[in-house]
Amino acid sequence: ERARKSAPATGAITFHRDVQPIINTRCLQCHRKGEVAPFELATYDDAYAWADDIKTFVANRTMPPWHLTAGVPMRNDIRLSESEISTIVKWVEGGSPRGNQADAPKAPEFPPGDRWDDNDPPDVVMKLPGQFHLGALGEDHYRTFVFPLNNKEEKYVRKSQFIPGNKKIVHHSLLFYDGVGLVLDAQKRLGNPKPRHPGDMDFGPGYESGMGLGFIPDPRNIKKNQDNAGSGLSGWVPGSGALANPPGACHVIPPDSNLLFQTHYHRSGKPEIDADSRIAVWFSKKNPRNSSRANCSTPHSGTSPREAPGFARLDHWNSRKIANYGASLPTCTCLARR
Repeated sequence: ERARKSAPATGAITFHRDVQPIINTRCLQCHRKGEVAPFELATYDDAYAWADDIKTFVANRTMPPWHLTAGVPMRNDIRLSESEISTIVKWVEGGSPRGNQADAPKAPEFPPGDRWDDNDPPDVVMKLPGQFHLGALGEDHYRTFVFPLNNKEEKYVRKSQFIPGNKKIVHHSLLFYDGVGLVLDAQKRLGNPKPRHPGDMDFGPGYESGMGLGFIPDPRNIKKNQDNAGSGLSGWVPGSGALANPPGACHVIPPDSNLLFQTHYHRSGKPEIDADSRIAVWFSKKNPRNSSRANCSTPHSGTSPREAPGFARLDHWNSRKIANYGASLPTCTCLARR
């Protein structure tokens, strides 16, 4: 019904002059062809068809998604300013006029989402070795895919990138390295490349791990690289791309390690296949001045009381050396207020 109504040609606030610059910088990362958003916002017709919904979701700050409400300033903050929200709301309330095409800003250029984002080709590319089948119904599925790196010496990771295969079901993915081999052993032990029984609809490469490793590591089984057992490298969520370490810093991967990515799949209501998810890693040729490392800080109990206003859980980790804090990955599996 909205799309059938006629819009005024011009007004105090127009799409091309006032609204399109905001959409280009805040929305098109996801709302463009081939990306994860459910509709595109690349043109006036796109935005006009969704104008009422755009007004609602920007006014209540549901979009663009940015869940931090306080704390230190963060890089890549995509929240709209109060002025930008006001501009969009007034544009919709004014009938969503198109304005003069000559006022339109130049369309932004994005690196193709299915290509590696670096001037140099990656040193390592690892792709799913077969089709992973995800059933239509059930809870979300967390699957870990492990790849031997077969490196005889230390490797210094300056950059890594994950490209999702089936974007309809890939919710996010996390990339790690395993220096001790326990995760590769788990894949051999717990994997189900074929259905285990009639009705088993989740099968293929990798193994179901849940949100952790899928097993409890036994320190007695660690026979190598005890001083560098493993760490996170990077991750992917909708709208993100390659992640690089700060200049002069790298993740140090010990000899005879494995790369792995853990993917969170959510179901579409019908059987799906992911055959194309893949990772790439770029190595530095020089020994880095500084090393990068991911540390997991998790409260002892992950369950919070229901409807407990002001409830918070705090945790910390200590660094033995002077360290720079570079990034944060806060995660709340269930809905939280803050």
